[in-house]
Amino acid sequence: MKKYLVIIVCILLVIASAAVIGTVIQERNKVSNQICDVIERKCADQNECQINMAEITNFSWDKMLLYQVGMTRSQVSEILDVEFSYELDMESGMVFVKDNKVVYHESFFHDGETRVRLWIRVGDFDERYFLCPADNANLSGSKEIREDGKTYYSIGPFEKNP
Repeated sequence: MKKYLVIIVCILLVIASAAVIGTVIQERNKVSNQICDVIERKCADQNECQINMAEITNFSWDKMLLYQVGMTRSQVSEILDVEFSYELDMESGMVFVKDNKVVYHESFFHDGETRVRLWIRVGDFDERYFLCPADNANLSGSKEIREDGKTYYSIGPFEKNP
């Protein structure tokens, strides 16, 4: 009886460890984390630098949409000419498309009080999105160390993008 209990406990520990490791790996592979890492390296002592999204991502894509709070699922679908089924409620984010299919989507919830680690900026106040092809995916990346000692990052259109 003790032998079975030890085996069951060992199996549960292995499963729990695998779940934790899987979560850590999944978090690390988020494009937003990769963007923050690249900005941290490329900007070094500068506040702003140019980053290329095609070099950051580890998957193939044709076009990328950055969107701010206020976009709807149907607007994203129409802009990208794809079926976009994710709910957008007080979120900004990024969508990558390959051959008219969403291959990656990541969003950031905004509650008005909590600062998100990666801020999406697309232009003037009335602009809600920025669309670019993979072969012209230069963005402006910036970082800011706030009073709380944390570093926050932002991305948006690079001025020389036509």
